Amino acid sequence: MQLSSTEKYVTDPQQFNNYSYSRNNPINLVDPLGLEATIIIRNGNGWNDYGHSAIEVDGTVYEYSLESPATIPQMIAGVSGTVDTDIGLEGFFEGYANNGQTDSFQTITVDTTDEQNQSIIGYFESLAGDIPEYELFSNNCTTVLVDALENAGVADFYDGVEWDSDNPWDVTYHNDPITPAGLAGEVRNMNQSDGIEIIDQENYTE
Repeated sequence: MQLSSTEKYVTDPQQFNNYSYSRNNPINLVDPLGLEATIIIRNGNGWNDYGHSAIEVDGTVYEYSLESPATIPQMIAGVSGTVDTDIGLEGFFEGYANNGQTDSFQTITVDTTDEQNQSIIGYFESLAGDIPEYELFSNNCTTVLVDALENAGVADFYDGVEWDSDNPWDVTYHNDPITPAGLAGEVRNMNQSDGIEIIDQENYTE
């Protein structure tokens, strides 16, 4: 699942660019270590399409998804999952180019360390060796990505109950995000204040 350094340069010549990590804008998009990971969100299309979550690290997109199409009742009960990789964002987007609908995407690039990037890659490689069942509300593309980010120390999504000390009746319930939209919102909420530093955000339509 890993590419050699030669293959990476052939498939992604922008890596020859010293400032490619900051989209060739090192003044406004500063990443002192030159490292990043890009969270990819495909926005949902209707009530029965919740969208999709994936992540790009070191020029490769990693994603956990359904092995084959399934109905919502089947996904709730549990169906076969799969781990896939694509060469860069363009390779990922191309997979949606001829599906007969217009898909929109958002990407959120966050600052990382080399250790964190290798942890994310290792997480998905390990998952590929023992793929769990896909379950709509407990083990899906987003929950897997949340686990990868937490295991790598990129994010710590708060999961629990929060009380207002001045008003004991004011209770807030927090849960790890389970939908792509929920993940995008939580990452933006955590930007800087909770250890995540967003260095770039983009929107695409395929």
